[in-house]
Amino acid sequence: MARFVAAQLARGRHSRQALSAFITRVTRQSVALAAQYYTDEQWREAIGHVPTEEEREQLIHSEEHFELRPTNALLLETQLATIEDVADVAMKRTWTLVRFDEPCLFTSEHPVIYLNERDHPLAYGMATADQVYLPVSNDHALLMSHPWSDWPEAVVAGTLALARQLNWAMLRFPTSERLLVHPDIRGHPFPGIAELLST
Repeated sequence: MARFVAAQLARGRHSRQALSAFITRVTRQSVALAAQYYTDEQWREAIGHVPTEEEREQLIHSEEHFELRPTNALLLETQLATIEDVADVAMKRTWTLVRFDEPCLFTSEHPVIYLNERDHPLAYGMATADQVYLPVSNDHALLMSHPWSDWPEAVVAGTLALARQLNWAMLRFPTSERLLVHPDIRGHPFPGIAELLST
């Protein structure tokens, strides 16, 4: 289950686009450095010939001459490479399964989100967030908390207030670009204006 949760961090367009942009930027910088500092022997070993001065100039300013795009296979391999490490961090948290009396939750294409108290605004990620939240279904929520928190390692009954908090957190999370809502649920609980302003 910890591996499953870790794999969900790679879901969604947001994470793929961010990783793709990072790989592209690093690759362009590497190509530019190679064009400036590779010896003729290194070029012959790498591509079979020595590039001309014009070709080197194009490699140095590659963004003006050709497109670089990592393959989906590379993105997937890179995203899933850290699953074991992330799963190990998840396992060290306190796992609480919250069961609601009726369907009231929704999710997004990036289903794992981070919850933080107001005094920890910079905690972000599996290791540092106050809580990690994954809606398992429309009436079950998995909350992974720090071991020193008050959350129990157990199945607990969910409240309307908690459903409101979890739904609002999912809705406003930066990677929630596409929401996944069950068609049979007509409405979802959200905090009121007064409650939002107070937090």
